[in-house]
Amino acid sequence: MQIEDYNKPAEQKFRENFSTGQKTIISEDRPEKATPDNTIRAGLIRALLLGTRAPPRPEGCGSRARGSLKSWILPVPLAMLRCTLEKDITLFDCTLPGLYLNGSQLPALRAPRLLCQGSLFLRHGFCAMGKVDLAGAKITGQLDCSGGKFSGEDVALDCSTITVGADVFLGNSFEAQGTIDLTRADISGNLELWGATLRKDFIAQGMRVGIWFIWRGLNAPGSEVNLLDAHVGTLMDQPGSWQPVKHLVLSSFRYDRIESEMDVAE
Repeated sequence: MQIEDYNKPAEQKFRENFSTGQKTIISEDRPEKATPDNTIRAGLIRALLLGTRAPPRPEGCGSRARGSLKSWILPVPLAMLRCTLEKDITLFDCTLPGLYLNGSQLPALRAPRLLCQGSLFLRHGFCAMGKVDLAGAKITGQLDCSGGKFSGEDVALDCSTITVGADVFLGNSFEAQGTIDLTRADISGNLELWGATLRKDFIAQGMRVGIWFIWRGLNAPGSEVNLLDAHVGTLMDQPGSWQPVKHLVLSSFRYDRIESEMDVAE
């Protein structure tokens, strides 16, 4: 389809705002029902992203995106805030300056080997009904999933072999129904799980965390935690923080410092 053929009211508004770099606000709330006034087809977003030569960031709020997004090199960051996506976002081997999906809901995010030259935000009410796949991704900024809901039943969040140049936030009411996989993840900053709910396993075999590994205030009923051969800068935990864990693997787990309120017996 030609860009001019995307003529729903929401699409026309998005096209006009994109040309000037303005934010497109359809609604302040995430839409529950699709209408022409709140629906933007993914093909339009893809066409604008791949065809742009200008610096504006495509940004939408409170809209519904229909169709799959699949691209290669995007010249501008993509922000879709409080949107409802009817199909997966697919970003295999994609390069982009930043990805912001705060408050949005989608079936799944498939972005293995993503190169994000900035931050990736899946926070503040973000909801994935299936797997979020960031295996092998490289993120130069933060990966912030604070307050996100990850409902994939098998693997909820796959960050195996991921490289993050700053902090990773999996706290502040973060919730994962399935496994979190951080096998051989390399995180330059902090890894924070303060106030997270883990319904299944936390696998971080061979993980590297440069600064703080914060394990406090978790709700992790019956989960397995595997830190085999993991190495962190400073471990911060608290009394009782490990008690809900069903099976704990700590063989060859190393930390350079520890900040803990627990005594030796605990």
